[in-house]
Amino acid sequence: TTTETTTTETTTETTTTETTTETTTTETTTETTTTETTTETTTTETTT
Repeated sequence: TTTETTTTETTTETTTTETTTETTTTETTTETTTTETTTETTTTETTT
């Protein structure tokens, strides 16, 4: 009686490469302040 045993080995290698890209953004904030001045003039004329 001859018994033959065959075993197959499978090796899987996984290589992962990580690339990180960082972007710096510059924020520009422009604030506009407007001042409104309203001048009311009341003139009273008295004629005598």
